[in-house]
Amino acid sequence: MSSFSNSFPKGSLQCRYYHHYTHRLNLILLISLVAILFGSLLQFDAGGRREALIEGSNKTFKVKMRLRAANKRNREVPAWLRVKAMVTGKGHRFNTKRRNWRYKKLKI
Repeated sequence: MSSFSNSFPKGSLQCRYYHHYTHRLNLILLISLVAILFGSLLQFDAGGRREALIEGSNKTFKVKMRLRAANKRNREVPAWLRVKAMVTGKGHRFNTKRRNWRYKKLKI
């Protein structure tokens, strides 16, 4: 704990909330450090979900790159573009080429 948290009374809510805040801040710093160090191994898609760039070793490099490209293409239309399409009446409302891993297989 820092000296700032000692300025609050011991059982006060501010003291407890400050502890949670510093814990969350340390966690965010740790995650960002890991992202910097292993930036080539992880990637975040548009929805903020993690996407692993490392795959099983029993694939050729060409197949891995093809799967990665297909994974990047398989995303929804951005929200701002959908709103623009609703306002103007033209444009892309949804991704017609969206693919589900279970039902539509890639021809690799």
